[in-house]
Amino acid sequence: MPYKLKLLAAALSSAMLMACSSEPAPLEATPPAPAHVQANLDTAKNAMLEKKAIAAAQAERDTQAAREAEAARDAQEQAYLQDVQAQQQVQVAPAPTYEAPRAPISPNAVFNDFLAKYVSEVNGINLVAYDKVTPADRAALNGYIQKLSAMNIEALPRDAEMATWFNLYNAKTIELILENYPTKSIRKISTPWKKDRLLVNGKKMSLDDIEHGTVRKKFNEPRVHFAFNCASIGCPNLKITAWEAASLEADLAQAAADFTASERGVHVRENGEIVVSSIFKWYKNDFGGSEAGILSYLRSYATGPKKAALEAAKDIKKFEYDWHLNIR
Repeated sequence: MPYKLKLLAAALSSAMLMACSSEPAPLEATPPAPAHVQANLDTAKNAMLEKKAIAAAQAERDTQAAREAEAARDAQEQAYLQDVQAQQQVQVAPAPTYEAPRAPISPNAVFNDFLAKYVSEVNGINLVAYDKVTPADRAALNGYIQKLSAMNIEALPRDAEMATWFNLYNAKTIELILENYPTKSIRKISTPWKKDRLLVNGKKMSLDDIEHGTVRKKFNEPRVHFAFNCASIGCPNLKITAWEAASLEADLAQAAADFTASERGVHVRENGEIVVSSIFKWYKNDFGGSEAGILSYLRSYATGPKKAALEAAKDIKKFEYDWHLNIR
């Protein structure tokens, strides 16, 4: 190598060694932030620290509440298990059962069933399906008659006595028709009312004994004529339910009003003449003893145009009665 080149290489090598061994120049210090900026930074830092503290406290409370809730559930489950075990170990007596009191059965239930099955209203007249009565229902009717006949009816209170006589009379009349069916009229039967057909409390009795010898004789009550039924079209309606003491007064008043309103009871002709049921003639002494008394009695139950016609009437033109069987 030429001498000059050697000198140049040596100079470069020396310069590089000096650069590597020399310390770097110190950096200039960062100038401090302005006071208002530093204050904002401190506020933000404090707020963040406060939020972290609040969150930590809430997390601790939540954790504590969860532990308490779990402990409460554990206690409830433990108590339930102990209760179940106790019940399994103890013989528990069954709770007493309660049975509602039963309504008393009416002594007239059999008769009511019979009437409901075989009696119906046609054109204002209650008719009986005598030809449809079954042997079983006829036997039940006879049993009902025997039950009433075994009673000491005359010892009953007034309304109960009257109601029982009405039911016995009407039930026996139906049975009399059934015994002699077919027939067009009860009058076709030999001595239907005067023959002893019942043994009531050990005493032989006829239908007349019930109606005239007992009820009419004992009670001063003309409306009994609207309660007894003689199985005829002209008769006051056969009641579609049994007579009961509790409703006797209301039922007698209704029966009197119904018969007066019917054409069988009172008929007003176009010329104003009055035609009345023969019942009022046969038993006029029960209805005032004269035509004037009969008219006065009928006025007390009549309504509307019929009442006006009765008030204008001076006498009764005619009495009539239809003896045809009240068959449906």
